[in-house]
Amino acid sequence: MQVQITTANKSQNSFFFEATCGKKSASVFIGDSYINVVCKNASHRAWGGMGKCFETIEQAIGAYKSNEMKTIIKSAAEMKFAAA
Repeated sequence: MQVQITTANKSQNSFFFEATCGKKSASVFIGDSYINVVCKNASHRAWGGMGKCFETIEQAIGAYKSNEMKTIIKSAAEMKFAAA
């Protein structure tokens, strides 16, 4: 699947990534001790939720059913560790 990257910012201890894959859009924040994933769907637009937090990338990938969301999270992880 093709991932269109909207934003990718790396700071000293964290990495922020926004992307679209198919019809799914998401923001992924990878810090030292947690991963935050925000699926930008209708619920997020209506309520402005803070997303879901996970301890590992594997947990984040396992929490989503759609291949698009899994691909976005994997891409964020790959970019964070490639830029390290």
